[in-house]
This record gives sequence, structure tokens and C-alpha cells, in this order.
Amino acid sequence: MSPGSWLPSVRLDAHGMHRLLGALEAEIMQALWERADRSAPEVHQALGRRVALNTVVTVLNRLTDKGLLRRSGTRRSYRYQPAHTRAEFVTSVTRELVEGMVRDFGDVAADCGRTARVDLHGRRSPVPSAGLHRHPADVGTALPQGHLRSLDPERIDGSAI
Repeated sequence: MSPGSWLPSVRLDAHGMHRLLGALEAEIMQALWERADRSAPEVHQALGRRVALNTVVTVLNRLTDKGLLRRSGTRRSYRYQPAHTRAEFVTSVTRELVEGMVRDFGDVAADCGRTARVDLHGRRSPVPSAGLHRHPADVGTALPQGHLRSLDPERIDGSAI
């Protein structure tokens, strides 16, 4: 399962991983990306905030069910590891979101994706566009699924993510 295939919604008013995951899910994933292979009590301790251990265990199990974590060991001594690096997770979810937007909104979305840049302060900086390739009335015309799979993520600069 790809990391983004379970993604129910994106919170546009949030920042960082909180756009993609719930607050506790994001904190747990960050703790495991910083140091993988932790038990539930170790994750609980790493969070450094008041939350019940049972709640942490529940979220760990849900993240495992979503395919974001792997679990090893036996029932009383499970150890949790991220199924993907942070970079793999962000790349996969970003690709899935962009492909969905291009499928739904066609070249208008593709053009925005090529030209929009974000500076270091988080402000959007428009870049001159080569122009739209479709009339705005045709925006709802979908493109074939997988249209952007040919993009090489290694060639995308960091400001695009």
C-alpha cells in the first residue's frame, strides 16, 4: 500500500505533517522517524506530553493498519518501525495529491504545479507561466490516471514539495 492511498483529507489550514496526519499521529511518526524500532512505552515516553499509554497503543495500531508502520515481536512486546522514510512518505503523498489534482482539473492544475514556488518564509511566489494549455471552461476534463508518473522526483527541486 502506498503511504498516500489511505489519505482521507488534507487540512489546508495546518502546517507540516499536521496537514496529512492527526496531531498525535504526526507526533508518533516523528518520534519513530527520529529513532525507529521503539516499543509502545518508549514511543509514549518520547512524546513528552500527557496522553494515556493506551491511546498511544491505539494510534500505533491504526498507523500499522494504514501501512505507515511495521510491527515486529509478540503481542506484549511489539516494536514499531516506520514502513517508509519521511522523505518517501512526503514524496508519495505529494505525488498522489498532484496526480489527483491533474486528473480532476487538467492542465490548469499541472500549470500551477509547474509554476508555483514557495520561498523560505512560506509565502507563495508566482513564477511567470508559459500559459494555460486548455480553456478554463475545460478545467473539469480529466486526464488519464498516472499522467505524472513519468516525472522523476530526483529532478524536482526542494521548493516544489
